[in-house]
Amino acid sequence: MSAEIGAGPSPTVVVTASAKLKELLDAAERGRSAAVRHGVQSAVVVDGERLRRILARGCPSNAQVVAEDGGWSVFIPGLPVAADGRTFDEAIDEMIDTLREYAADWQDHLLDAARGPAAVVAA
Repeated sequence: MSAEIGAGPSPTVVVTASAKLKELLDAAERGRSAAVRHGVQSAVVVDGERLRRILARGCPSNAQVVAEDGGWSVFIPGLPVAADGRTFDEAIDEMIDTLREYAADWQDHLLDAARGPAAVVAA
């Protein structure tokens, strides 16, 4: 397995990933390209907080919050998630927990189902 670390679209350094994990993580933290290749497959190591900010700007959730029945409800059109709370903050906290559960379910079950039966067999 090899890793490429660079400042732009063309990585400039090739290292052995297992021996240079710290270097990969440091490069990602500094915002540099950090790709790991294994055969024909590749993965990219990125700083999680930087990725979250970029995704939040480029993919707004369009979450909708509604006051109803003495409390608050939160839902995101197009996603099978919703949350309720007595206060606005409780509803938002509940939605965060609901989204975390949805993401975990996606990783555990729905990701392969979305690819079809062949993906499950190949996994």
